[in-house]
This record gives sequence, structure tokens and C-alpha cells, in this order.
Amino acid sequence: MFDQTQHSALARHPRSVTSITMAGAVTIVVLAINVSLAGVTCARAQESPSTPATETTATAKTGAAFDFESLATLDGKIYRQAIVRKVEPDSLLVEHAGGLARVSLFDLTEEIQQRYHFDHDQAMAHYKQREAEQRALRKQLFFERIRQDAEAEAEARQEALENTVAADWIPVRASIVSLHGDDALARVDRIILRPTRTINAFGSESLPGAPEKHYVPIASVPVVLKGIAAGADQSIFGEFWNGYVWPDGEVALDPNFPEEKTPVYRAMQSRSK
Repeated sequence: MFDQTQHSALARHPRSVTSITMAGAVTIVVLAINVSLAGVTCARAQESPSTPATETTATAKTGAAFDFESLATLDGKIYRQAIVRKVEPDSLLVEHAGGLARVSLFDLTEEIQQRYHFDHDQAMAHYKQREAEQRALRKQLFFERIRQDAEAEAEARQEALENTVAADWIPVRASIVSLHGDDALARVDRIILRPTRTINAFGSESLPGAPEKHYVPIASVPVVLKGIAAGADQSIFGEFWNGYVWPDGEVALDPNFPEEKTPVYRAMQSRSK
């Protein structure tokens, strides 16, 4: 409370009273703002952990990205940072830090089984069906591999034989006369390639040209070609057969004249006719 002297002084200076009053009001407002800011700061301090804000945000995002930070099976196998990509009646298809895995629901806890609506009977039926399909697929792939290996081996043998034949056997052109089982009686000409030469456009130089084919009878009579008629029909008569032959003895075609021998040749048809 003011004393009498102070009251008299204030009465003499009314503007001073106004100034003092306004200064006090400003002070009160400033104090109120500081108190409010302090309260907000305390509230944020209580809500936020001691770790930096950026790290907290990153951790929250990381945690939200995975269905399981650590998915453990009953036998102790652990899948880190696991994301469930597909749910099947008996298993989960999981993407984890180490790659992809199919995790059996039989190997997970009852809590996780309930989370993914695990039904034991449906799971067993699905498991058996998938195992049967996989066995059938493995069997198919096994026999397919055997078939491919057999074909590749046969192809390699055929190629080796053809290379040998082309190098050592006689290239021929044959005209079929008659069929005798898998063999055929044919007139056979040996193919001889003779070099040629050509003159260049200026007429100043002789250059190697394409070889010319010449046909020379391999025998004066038709000969037997072994095996070339297998699966053939009458349409091969009069057609030229191109391939390679190798002498393989003689045979008497007419039992009434055993002394009359006909040359016999092993034969192999060339791929390019």
C-alpha cells in the first residue's frame, strides 16, 4: 500500500501512473508467454526419447517395413527383417535379409499360426498336393534330361561317323534299280571334283574357280547298297541318292548262279542331297 507521500507524488504526476501500469502489463504478458513455451518444451521432452529425432524417425520407418523384425521357427532358425509376400495354407513365402524362403506354418508358434488362419487339415492336404506335383515335375525333368542326353550322344556319334565317312569313304550318286529288304540294287557313280580356273575381268590372271563334279561308274554292273532302303517305298526308283559308300565284299543275288557275284557297299546318305 502506498504511503501518503507516494500518493501525493502520484497525484501530481498522473502520466507516471499510466506508464507504470502499462509496464507491468507488458511484463505479465512476457512471463505468460515464457511459461507457455516452457510447458510445450516439457511436453515434447516427455514424448520424445533420448535418441535424436532423425534416428527415431528412421527406426520407426524401418520397423513399419517388416512383418517380423525376427521370425523364429520352433527349431531355432531365424529370418531377420522378414516380409510375408504370400500366404499358403501350409506355409509363408517370406522375403528376408538373406533372400527368399518358404517357411512352414507347422514350424511356427501357435500365435503366428492363428495370425495367418492356420488350419491343420487344409495345410496337410495342400502340402501333400504340392509334394505330389513336385514329384511329378522332378520325374518329368529327369526323363527329359535322359532323353536330351541320349539325343545329344546320338547326334555326336552320328557327326563323328559322318566326319569319318566324309574323310575316308567314297562320295557317290546312285540311282535305285530294285529293293531287297533294307538293301537296294543301284547303279552307282563316284563323284570326282576337279579344279577349274577362271580369268579375271581384265583377262590378265587365272584364278581358282568352283570345282566341277564328274561322275564315274563305280562298277560296270549295279551294286548292292546296304541299309539305304529301310523305310523307303517305290517312289525312290529313278531318284538320285547322294551319300558315301565303302566296299563290303560281294554277294550272289541269284542262287542259281552262285558264281556271279555282285559288289556290296556299306552306305550312308549325306545330309545335303
